[in-house]
Amino acid sequence: MTMGALRILGAIVVSAACALPAAAAPDPDCDPGTIISFDAPGADTNPADGNGTLVAGINDFGVVAGEIVDSNDVYHAFLRFPDGKFTVFDAPGAGSSPGSYSGTIPNGINDLGEVTGFYIDTTGTPHGFIRGAGGHVTSFDPPNSISTFPVAINLAGDVVGYYADSGSQFHAFLRKVDGKVLSFDGPGVCTGGTSVGCYGSAAFNINIFRTVAASFGDGTANYLHHVFIRGADGKVQLVNAPGAGRDMAKVRVVLAVGLASIRRVPLRASIRMRTACITLFCAHPRGLI
Repeated sequence: MTMGALRILGAIVVSAACALPAAAAPDPDCDPGTIISFDAPGADTNPADGNGTLVAGINDFGVVAGEIVDSNDVYHAFLRFPDGKFTVFDAPGAGSSPGSYSGTIPNGINDLGEVTGFYIDTTGTPHGFIRGAGGHVTSFDPPNSISTFPVAINLAGDVVGYYADSGSQFHAFLRKVDGKVLSFDGPGVCTGGTSVGCYGSAAFNINIFRTVAASFGDGTANYLHHVFIRGADGKVQLVNAPGAGRDMAKVRVVLAVGLASIRRVPLRASIRMRTACITLFCAHPRGLI
């Protein structure tokens, strides 16, 4: 599992959005917003290194969570507050050896300022963490996990994500605020692990009612991917978007290209401030839209 894997889907979505035709004239009642570009403290901004600042999420109060890659190729997590101040932190046990691309990588933040993500230890093993609003960090791994990747946290402090077992099979998980961890998979999920092209199941978001959005690869020859919703009662509902493609080989090519190119240029974070409207936008190096 590579360090950039959790960013691939977002990179593809952004690339697709930036390739769309020009939108219609903006709504005159909407503030077009501004782009605030920043680098978190300690970020390596040398263009030749291809490191920098990456954003993972933003809550409703404008607090941004993300990570930097420093000049030693080590990840560190940060919070950026609306007043422009930063808090940089590392999960206990995170690796820090130069050139290791280990460290702390957040993936989600809730409105209480609680952050979840994973850290890579000195052996290269990813573990999950939750950082409370007061700064206390809790490490965790689901049972039978050899690599843990939390993705999102709700307002109650429940966390979802995915993990790999010893057979390189991925499973979705829900860690409740009381620390109990539930593992689950999509109906008809493939088996055999990544060595045969089966990536199993993964959870990507959760709401306050513990309704989880997740996906899985099925047991057909092409390991077709499906989305499903898991309710708090454990019941699962499949959700297939109209016109969804069936050629997963093409999807895998896109993912591979995205992963290979994701770190070719130095990264710089951007926030688009808004009022009551949502506008599709692409952030450029000089803040242009």
